Amino acid sequence: MVVAEDTPQWTTLGLSSAFESDRDTLKFKLIESADAVLPKWRRRDRHVA
Repeated sequence: MVVAEDTPQWTTLGLSSAFESDRDTLKFKLIESADAVLPKWRRRDRHVA
């Protein structure tokens, strides 16, 4: 079974993607500057009113 995630997922912290580095360990990569890589219409407003 392949546990790789081809499409990054948006989380409250940023973009994360799951990948299987070896057959036993699932790792997550967090991209902190997610706004820079998301299309403008996919960005979330982070401003607090």
